[in-house]
Amino acid sequence: MSENYTPMMQQYLAVKKEYEDAILFYRIGDFYEMFFDDAKIASKELDLVLTGKNAGVEERVPMCGIPHHAAAAYIPRLVSRGFKVAICEQTQDPKEAVGLVTRDVIRVITPGTVMQEISDEKASVYLAAITDYGYGYSLAIVEMSTGENYVQNIEHKDVLLMQTLLRSNVREVVVSSDFKEKTLKSFRELQIVISYCDETRIKEEYLPLTEGILKDYDMQAYGRMLNYLENTQKHMLGHLQVTRIEREDEVLYMDFATRQNLELVQSLHENGKAITLWSFLDACKSSMGSRQLRKWIEKPLVSREKIEARFNKTEWFIQNFMQRQQLRDSFSNIYDLQRLIARCAMNTANAVDCQRLTKTLAEVPSIM
Repeated sequence: MSENYTPMMQQYLAVKKEYEDAILFYRIGDFYEMFFDDAKIASKELDLVLTGKNAGVEERVPMCGIPHHAAAAYIPRLVSRGFKVAICEQTQDPKEAVGLVTRDVIRVITPGTVMQEISDEKASVYLAAITDYGYGYSLAIVEMSTGENYVQNIEHKDVLLMQTLLRSNVREVVVSSDFKEKTLKSFRELQIVISYCDETRIKEEYLPLTEGILKDYDMQAYGRMLNYLENTQKHMLGHLQVTRIEREDEVLYMDFATRQNLELVQSLHENGKAITLWSFLDACKSSMGSRQLRKWIEKPLVSREKIEARFNKTEWFIQNFMQRQQLRDSFSNIYDLQRLIARCAMNTANAVDCQRLTKTLAEVPSIM
């Protein structure tokens, strides 16, 4: 770090050193500003004007910026293209500061940890923490915006690993720093973002979430997931659900080519869900229902007992029109409860979220 830089720029560089793989949104007054290579990337990806800033050295430092209140419109554009964004806020009242205002990163938004940055309310975005235990892979998979998570084991075959990640719509993987390069190359070819975390210990407050986990390597994968999420969210993960163990023999396995050709959730002709089995069947009144329907379509049951149980529930609703219609009317009046609860737990909810949560909870008695 050059000693000739201004104190503010030295502070920026010190923070940036801790988040080299992310674009740093550095709060200055009412703006988030980006410098050096971050500014060049952001100006190109976000169509911003690239300017310069006097920073105490001979040449002006490349710079671009956005109003802080407009960040919600810009961050999803970067994250959807595979970038990570570190939000660095002023953590001290400027009136109380003696000299430079203290700043710190309050959250890192990554392709696998998006919450309110998801543009499609019916979409699910997953992150997978992976442990390679020699003769198999253990995956701890989480949907950060809802708190859903599960652990899955698969054979030690990279082809099977990639198909599993694609089937689960995994956008980001978290692996150890010594993970084998051959597999990392496959992740890159699939445009899956790679992150690293070697810490696998699980804090005591999270142990109740792991009651169904029996294997040490599954605990390692789950611990890797938890530590990475805490490192990026800078907050306790109070919205995570108790994990479940997903077994391959419980659902019908379909390789990626088969799933594409059947057009289950994505059309071969359009980059969307139009003209798919999902779009045809999706008459759900809530985004939560649409996401659940998609999971059922992507992972069909194979257990006769479970299939018949689902059929029996469906048959009851077919035979009871009035109750079915009343329930659909109630669901029409609710918002996305899963994501509202997650935002409140992660302290990212705004006034609109709180208002929607109140209206949704008021509708719960009519559903129960």
